[in-house]
Amino acid sequence: MDEVTFLQINLQHSKGATCLISRQLAVKQTGVCLIQEPWVYRGRVRGLGQLEEYLYYKRDSQLNPRACIYVDRRIESYLMADFCFRDLVALRLQLKDGRGLSRHLVVSSAYLPYDSEEATPTRELAELVEYCRKSRLLL
Repeated sequence: MDEVTFLQINLQHSKGATCLISRQLAVKQTGVCLIQEPWVYRGRVRGLGQLEEYLYYKRDSQLNPRACIYVDRRIESYLMADFCFRDLVALRLQLKDGRGLSRHLVVSSAYLPYDSEEATPTRELAELVEYCRKSRLLL
């Protein structure tokens, strides 16, 4: 893909908003969508139909995920497992330009609660930024 479209949305756990973004992702050829507060049922992000197989989020947590990332199936994407938590998900994308050259890009979806006593950015997000800096990865 020469050009990648990014979206970011906080769904506030809404089924209606999830339905609308699902339609948007299916029709508009969105490359990457960074989602916070997805609609979750029984520990799994729901309501995105066929798109669910292209979702990345923390699946083995006792707590519902509050961040996830949708990636178009045509984009090579790899979960950065060391940076996959309830409130943070990071991926490494391999993008090709018009000349066939590849470049790597790190993307993340982070839920940062406004009422949290934790510092902003969170420790996990700060560690991701530091990892990318040391590894000379684009973030």
